[in-house]
Amino acid sequence: MYALTVREPYATLLSLGIKKFETRDYPIRHRGDLVIHAGRNEQEFYMLDEIKKRVTDPRVHRLTVEDLKKNLGKALAIANHYNCICMDETFISMQNPDELAYGFFSSGRFAWGMKDIRLLINPIPIMGQQKLFLFPPDLISQVKTNDAEYNKHLKKQYRF
Repeated sequence: MYALTVREPYATLLSLGIKKFETRDYPIRHRGDLVIHAGRNEQEFYMLDEIKKRVTDPRVHRLTVEDLKKNLGKALAIANHYNCICMDETFISMQNPDELAYGFFSSGRFAWGMKDIRLLINPIPIMGQQKLFLFPPDLISQVKTNDAEYNKHLKKQYRF
């Protein structure tokens, strides 16, 4: 199983299904399950306030820096990575303003489509890496995503 390290607040936004595309300057061939890992870097926490100014999604406005700090260095969710699109002006113009606030949308860059997000019961601390990396095989047994109580708690907390 592959994993991808994403800086906060973007990892949380992907994990909650709010952010639909991860934007990168390179494509990938992988399709299917992809673990979303929150990097340990607090450098972009300031972006949470910037994003809140630009978006209307109430779930984003409920997020706090404390929420992000709890996620640092942990695998948060599994997403179905279903597409990798080389962006052009037409694709970019089709995105809603909220989605545009969550990434670096520019012609020639790539939008990695994510859907069917499954939150992890307990986020798993792991060491991230740049680009795609193999999720540690000894931790795969901890990746259990069907805990209804945990998902109910999150849905209640973020009012899905």
